[in-house]
Amino acid sequence: MDGLSMTEGRRLLLGALAGFTLTALLAVVAVLIARLFPGSRYCSEYLGCLGLLVESLRTGRWAMTLLAWPLLHLLGIRPAWPAAVLGLLLLMALWALGRFSFGVYALSGVIAYTVAAWASAPGRFRLWVATALSSLTTWAVMLLLA
Repeated sequence: MDGLSMTEGRRLLLGALAGFTLTALLAVVAVLIARLFPGSRYCSEYLGCLGLLVESLRTGRWAMTLLAWPLLHLLGIRPAWPAAVLGLLLLMALWALGRFSFGVYALSGVIAYTVAAWASAPGRFRLWVATALSSLTTWAVMLLLA
């Protein structure tokens, strides 16, 4: 299906599906890593392997951004690279906000890639640039406040 003929609703749904898939994959891999390495230095008697789980989420979220472009392309979002780049910028802003709320952190992939798929639709270049700049500004402010 051509990206120019895709309806906005379908594009939003596919962006949300990509964000959910990436977030679920990240959670599954993080739990598997915590289960596979119970003797790690991140594991303790009282908290179990919570430290390993947190560390794998911290590094795994960057791997999630690398998988975004192929997944968006596979789902039929065309062009996929602007949605992946904008999704990364939105994710960075949401991760900064996620320091204050686990719910924002957990839903960051769904939120970011839904908005990115919509904002990067053909014919919305100005909106894409405005969203990217506002995301970078939000991210910078949150880093300064933290």
